[in-house]
Amino acid sequence: MEKFSTIRQLIAAWPRRQALADDLGVSLARVHKWAQSGSIPAEFQLRVIDAAVVRGITITAEEMLRFHMKADSAATDCENEK
Repeated sequence: MEKFSTIRQLIAAWPRRQALADDLGVSLARVHKWAQSGSIPAEFQLRVIDAAVVRGITITAEEMLRFHMKADSAATDCENEK
């Protein structure tokens, strides 16, 4: 079981980003944006978790929330430094 600490690592668990896009029925550009921003919009988070389960990728809702907490905290830290 692989452990992830970021959204980018989670996305990389798929064989290709296109495979994740196909699993979710979204565009490849959208998946690229998620990887770049380190954040998946809330309306897609459960779908990503469900798609991961189908592929044998272990991710929990709690882990997903923690990834986003880290990303939000990092973004806030950057804004405060300005």
